[in-house]
This record gives sequence, C-alpha cells and structure tokens, in this order.
Amino acid sequence: IYVQKTLSVKRCGEKSCSVDKFHSSGSGFVVKKTSKRVYGVTAGHVCHDPSPEELVGSSRDAKNKTKTELDSSYIMVTIDGHSYKAEVLTYTMPTDICLFFVHGLTKNITPVTIAEKPPVEGEKVYNIGADSRR
Repeated sequence: IYVQKTLSVKRCGEKSCSVDKFHSSGSGFVVKKTSKRVYGVTAGHVCHDPSPEELVGSSRDAKNKTKTELDSSYIMVTIDGHSYKAEVLTYTMPTDICLFFVHGLTKNITPVTIAEKPPVEGEKVYNIGADSRR
C-alpha cells in the first residue's frame, strides 16, 4: 500500500490565522486483516510529526505572538488505486516503525507473512524499506 500524509500547520497571530498544508508519502504493507479493517506498517518517520517549535522555531513564535497547531491525516492507497482513511496507532523513532489501521479495507488485500525465524542461506527474502541512517 501507498501511504499519503497531509500535515496541516495552522498559525494564528493577533488578528488572523493561516493554514499551510504539506504532503509526503511512503510505502507500507498490511500485517493483519479483520472483517472491518486492516492493520499496516510503514516507517516511523512517515508518521512522526515535528513539534511546533521544531517546525517554526519557538523564539520566532514568541517574538511574533503566534500560536502554531499541527494536524496530520493519512490516506492509504492500494495497488488497484482505491483510497482509504487511516489512523496511526503508534510509532517509534528509535526503530523507525509505525503501526496504523485502515478503515473499510477488507477486500482484495492479503497481509504479508513475517517469518518467525531467520532465513536459511539461499532462501528468498524481501526487504521492505531501508533505514538510510545506518
């Protein structure tokens, strides 16, 4: 599945507010399927939101008397082009992994099978994502 994230940044000053939207994307895969939804995994950095201070700088906000609010939304797109709303359950940056669920996606999707033991030499394996920091 293809993960599409929209980060909305709302900045309010003394007299007005403005909203900027930023879009990013990543890949993911389904790990569990129920009758109403699927659970998926993507990279943690896809789900991580910066703090308002990281995004615009706390000294700039304090100086300009600006309040900043962040809101993220996620859409998962299947290989056949169907889109579904998703919700992040949790993520962790040290291991760079994010768990989410996708509402309504129950047909034409098969969860990946994750091995319970390391592969044997010569066995076919698939790497899903790679951490560029290592």
